[in-house]
Amino acid sequence: MFKDVEIENSILLNVIYTNDNISILLDCNMCENDFTLPENKKIFTFLKSSYEKNVSVDLKIVKMNFSFSDLYFEQLETSNSMIDVKSYCKILQELRKKRELENILCESVKKLNYLTYDDIHDHLNSKLYNINSETVSKNNQINFRNYLDRFNKNYDNFLLTGFKKVDINFKFKLGSLNIIGARPGVGKTTFAINLLKNMLVQNKCIFISLEMNAFDIIDRFVCCSEDLKLSTIVNKKLDNFVMTKINQCFCNLIEKKLFLIECFSENIDLLILKIKKEVKEQQIKVIFIDYLQLLIAKNNKEIRYLQLAEITRKLKILALELNIVIIALSQVNRKSDERSNNKLFLSDLRESGSIEQDADTVMFLYNKKNDYDENKIVVLDVVKNRNGVLFSTDFVFKTDKCQFIEM
Repeated sequence: MFKDVEIENSILLNVIYTNDNISILLDCNMCENDFTLPENKKIFTFLKSSYEKNVSVDLKIVKMNFSFSDLYFEQLETSNSMIDVKSYCKILQELRKKRELENILCESVKKLNYLTYDDIHDHLNSKLYNINSETVSKNNQINFRNYLDRFNKNYDNFLLTGFKKVDINFKFKLGSLNIIGARPGVGKTTFAINLLKNMLVQNKCIFISLEMNAFDIIDRFVCCSEDLKLSTIVNKKLDNFVMTKINQCFCNLIEKKLFLIECFSENIDLLILKIKKEVKEQQIKVIFIDYLQLLIAKNNKEIRYLQLAEITRKLKILALELNIVIIALSQVNRKSDERSNNKLFLSDLRESGSIEQDADTVMFLYNKKNDYDENKIVVLDVVKNRNGVLFSTDFVFKTDKCQFIEM
């Protein structure tokens, strides 16, 4: 069994001697299940409760509250209390995760006889996701010193869009879920690629495409970055000038570290595991998802509205947990086509209830006029913004060069 009673005892004895160190355990999201001995579970809960009530505790008080055996207390008192509490907490949490994984694997083996491979696969992914998710709400104790750190001049909780007029009114907040909605053909993927180009200047980004393949995304990125026509690249009309531009763009991409993930039928739990891995290894700050309605929920037999509610909630929790910006593209309902001015509203989001509830910001793109010129006027309309004002601004969309230019 994956446990280390000696480490458990050392952590508890350290906190008994230095009560304030319980805050380290709470900051590490330690819980009762990180301990294996029933006695240790009870003492941890007691220490946590005493700390929350601002009551001091020593070894004598612990003994008065618990009638454990003399042997138990002898082992506790002879433990090494001079430890790095944070490091020891991580060891216990790792052991707890291994215990949970062992239980999951044993449970899955028992189901092999009557479940399909796909069912077992989904079951394992879901359980692994739960193990790896250290939920934001696990510890309700707020460290107010962290709050004051936000006002330090070197602390920045917002990321620029790279569009000068937009940045006056709006910035992406770390820990936020942001939705960009539009009807097909308006250019939401291309707009996201323009945003990606701008934000790569200062941030590592992942672009997750569930619709286009990676080469199509790169084609559009090269066009908007190097002022090239998409038809030139697609039709391979590549003279020396064009090839120089493409090579230059790729050098910049390698330097800035853009990560592209193409997955055309992705379970949300699997995708979250991939994102966590990349964020941890590559210090990613921005995730683009194209687009929301193509993601699959854990229970894909539920009605689509409930599936999407599960997906958006998990994305919001992920953004908070990893302190990243998630920008997800979304479809909108066809009824919006019936309006002469093309304006969109929150209710136009497809399966809208959960999206507008979980999103920190919702912005729409729509054509100002129904024209089919190479240069279209597209409105960016911010209709929900938890952290600022609502506003709209116009862009020229150069469809041939995949560029959105502020007017």
